Amino acid sequence: ETLFPGGRDDGNTQFYRLYIDENFVDIHAPGKLPPFPTNAISGSDHRIINLEELRQVLPLSLFRFEGFLIRRIEDTSVEHTITDVKNALIDMHTDELNGYDKLSRAVKGLLGYQHADASFMPFIRLNDRFILSDHYASRSLLFSRITKAEDKEQLYDKLGVLFRDAPGDISVEDTGSSGGHSLLDRWLHVLPYKHYTIRPLYDKSVFLGIIEVCHDEGVSNPVLFQRIDQLIPYLQLAIRNSIRHFHSRLAELIKEHF
Repeated sequence: ETLFPGGRDDGNTQFYRLYIDENFVDIHAPGKLPPFPTNAISGSDHRIINLEELRQVLPLSLFRFEGFLIRRIEDTSVEHTITDVKNALIDMHTDELNGYDKLSRAVKGLLGYQHADASFMPFIRLNDRFILSDHYASRSLLFSRITKAEDKEQLYDKLGVLFRDAPGDISVEDTGSSGGHSLLDRWLHVLPYKHYTIRPLYDKSVFLGIIEVCHDEGVSNPVLFQRIDQLIPYLQLAIRNSIRHFHSRLAELIKEHF
């Protein structure tokens, strides 16, 4: 069993596990073999210590192999991504920005498409009002492209109230011609992708934040979310961690100035 990376056309890395079954191979030694070099093999776990010496004393030309190998390759990219996500969550406790960057790269790599992107953002409530922080808005696929602070705050509050009261995805098939008159429709043209979906995240019915997914033609929205859904528990932890960081910074600010 061997784990190895493989390249993709979109520049991301795919990971595979290689299994080789040698049960159907027979090994024959037609001639007389030299004494086995015992110093080339570890006595405790039978591991080869000196492969080069073993090749010199027992070259493959002394043997004849008959039969066949069975090789199986398994895509382990999801498993590898989950490991990266767990490491990113650990980093977020000490360096939130660095941990978030690692988490974002892992999520984007899991999507598996060059023309697709994802982000996630917490929705923070203070005194029962949604408070937008540029620290998190700058990470959003949509909010990072809205220039005026008052426009971002207005949309943030609108989406926060909407998802707090009515759970469910918002999905737009064509951002260039949405044709609606809502606050969200007004800003969809700034996105560099044709399709845009927002999925709210909850913890025991408490609204935590959103996952944003953008993609172009030829990419399946259900397939993207099927992959992202495997990370939902970890994204919930990441957003809760971001909310805690916000309140910690707020408490420090109050103590420092007041």
